[in-house]
Amino acid sequence: MQVFDKTVEALTRAGVMVILNNHISDAMWCCNLDDGNGLWYNPRYSTKDFYDTLVKMTERYSTDNEHTAKNSMVIGVDIRNEIRDDNNNGQKANWGNGDENDWHLVATTAGNLILKTNPDQLIIIEGLNYALDMDFIRSMPIQLEIPNKLVYSFHLYSFSCFDYNGYDDFKDKMT
Repeated sequence: MQVFDKTVEALTRAGVMVILNNHISDAMWCCNLDDGNGLWYNPRYSTKDFYDTLVKMTERYSTDNEHTAKNSMVIGVDIRNEIRDDNNNGQKANWGNGDENDWHLVATTAGNLILKTNPDQLIIIEGLNYALDMDFIRSMPIQLEIPNKLVYSFHLYSFSCFDYNGYDDFKDKMT
């Protein structure tokens, strides 16, 4: 954490705004369906651990404490990178089913917990299927308790299952 703190301090001192990112739970290379990290929880990290860690990291840069000073250049939290099915643990991510794998429910809860800790943060929420699938937003968008704090993050790779050769194709798909 000392290295992380020094990195955040150096970046923000240089005028770079920082978004904290919960990229992966286990220290390993990311990301595939068999890495055991497709969801925000696995046998080693519970959903409660996930929430607690997001709140602790938000607190770390939101208040003066023994480790860091309040840093207004830490502007948001990307709640979790590339939600996807977890073949290793037999879990399938979903949007709005109301069960333990409901990313809509968990992302909403996490976003609201972060905003209770620091109402100035942006809440970045990625889609399902490696953040390639954002179709669900139209029918069931995230509603946070503090408005105008939500940012959706979509990933598009040259190796994605979609054939996007240009902006027009992408724009047509999203509208």
